[in-house]
Amino acid sequence: MLAAVHIAGPSTLRGVTRVVAWTVTLGLSLAILMPAIRQPEGDSFPFSKYAVFAGDRDRTATISTAIAVDGDGEVLRLSPELISGTDETILATATVRRAVAAGDRSLDALCEEIARRVGASVRLADADTVRVVTERYDVVEYFAGDEREPVDRRTHAACEVARQ
Repeated sequence: MLAAVHIAGPSTLRGVTRVVAWTVTLGLSLAILMPAIRQPEGDSFPFSKYAVFAGDRDRTATISTAIAVDGDGEVLRLSPELISGTDETILATATVRRAVAAGDRSLDALCEEIARRVGASVRLADADTVRVVTERYDVVEYFAGDEREPVDRRTHAACEVARQ
């Protein structure tokens, strides 16, 4: 007995192609919308939930640093090298943050160390005092260029510049 063999014609292939195209389109659309539908448990490619990209940010930023002050009370900004002995900004910030967290003895030691470096700096010949401070900035105003001064400044330690 001979069985009839059905060979797919052009109209059947177009139907299969259309179904595959719709399935792929629907699948990709669901993958793109998935983060909006549910919160992912972890961070993974291609969707990131790192707070810096996905969360609301506060309008203010708090930064611990060291500053120099001259006889007229003008604030002189210090380089990372003067603060921590290295040109790495993050390391300088971490050095000050650790001293603030550790308390008075660490703050005094850091202040004296910075004051020695400032005293040896020709560029900062007018500096009289070094202060280890925590400053809070209005980030929007700062980057708009309207206000470059901190909203508030808390001094943790102060010491006189040691001239060499």
